[in-house]
Amino acid sequence: MSRAYEGDAVFLRKQKIRIKQSVINTVVIIAVIMLLLYVVLQLFGSRSLMVSTQKTQVVSDIDYAYGRGYVFKDETVILGSHGVVNRLVPDGARVRVGNKYAEVYSAEGLDKNDVKQVQDQLDELSKTIERVGSVSSTNTEVSDLGKVSEELLQAYYEYLDLVLDGEMTAADICGEQLLDAIVDYRIITGRDGAAENILSKLEAEKAAILSELGGVSSTYIGDHGFYYFYAADGYENILSSSALADMTADKLASLVETPPEDFGGVVVGKMAHTAKWYMAMPVSEAESYSFLEGRSYELSLTSSGRELNMLLEKIYVGEDGAYLLFSSYDLSKISNLARAQDVKIKLGSVTGYRIPREALTSLDGESGVYILVGSTVEFRRVTVIAEREMYCIANTREADAEEGSISQIPYLGVNDLIVTSGNDLYDGKRLD
Repeated sequence: MSRAYEGDAVFLRKQKIRIKQSVINTVVIIAVIMLLLYVVLQLFGSRSLMVSTQKTQVVSDIDYAYGRGYVFKDETVILGSHGVVNRLVPDGARVRVGNKYAEVYSAEGLDKNDVKQVQDQLDELSKTIERVGSVSSTNTEVSDLGKVSEELLQAYYEYLDLVLDGEMTAADICGEQLLDAIVDYRIITGRDGAAENILSKLEAEKAAILSELGGVSSTYIGDHGFYYFYAADGYENILSSSALADMTADKLASLVETPPEDFGGVVVGKMAHTAKWYMAMPVSEAESYSFLEGRSYELSLTSSGRELNMLLEKIYVGEDGAYLLFSSYDLSKISNLARAQDVKIKLGSVTGYRIPREALTSLDGESGVYILVGSTVEFRRVTVIAEREMYCIANTREADAEEGSISQIPYLGVNDLIVTSGNDLYDGKRLD
């Protein structure tokens, strides 16, 4: 075989190898591309088959209404001449006919700021004397020390939390409880001696302050029965019980924007002629339908944490708006609080299925959800009975069945798997 022939044969073999390698490479590339296409198609195609579910459970939830209430009371402010008031009965005490409840000492030579400082000292001493007398009358013994210590610490930490949170109204109320616990603790442990000795010291301190003044210029004696309170807020003649006689929503809105009255002279105190007081709360007409006249409701004053049980006397609905009028006979619950209060009202409890908001949908005008039955998506009707920010409460199947329906679409049931997320959902969709 000639060398030329051998060279041609080698060249042809190399060409065949190159062609074969090219074919193999092409086949591999095509296979990889097909594999990638398959994976992509599987991933994106299966997205419509992916769903998240949540089992239906029965829950009980409390239903609340929120608003701002305004306190109306039947009160008269007692004004006196320039001087310092010596309170002779506790703040909020019931004064009977013939009872001496206050006296005013002459304050010649003292300016307005000096009078206020002395007045504040006297009022604080009067409250402390009342507090010590109240604690000592309960006959608290050393065996109660553990309980009193616990109450003291609880009041202390609660007071700190309220101050740090800026809840100063609630902090003032908690501060009174803290002072009660401190006095109780010191009496039990004998830090200040017996309660009688503490009272003697406080009375002597009060007498010393009064002796520096110019003597009694006026004495106040009850000519009829009433509840006596130390301070006036300037709304006694504005937010009065008598103003409620012809109250409308417009008038209420105007009254609560009225600035407090400046009485000018010395406020000896004020008399509440009855223990009954009212709270008026503006609402929308739609909100008013959630209430019933003549029913009692549990109210929480959110700024102070106080709980009230009040009777709903009146629901006013007019072209100018709507308001609710509650009443109570417990003055102690509101005596030292602001006239305007943020209120939470317990309407009752609701029981039903807890459904995430994102699961709610509709089909043929019916509100409902999709559920997963095996591998099939099916629609179920729901009747929403309460709305929440992140979820709603729907009637149970039994409750819906009692109400009856002509629709052939079944209701949601307990333990059904609610579809909370998924793509291209429809009744009858298969996920396999």
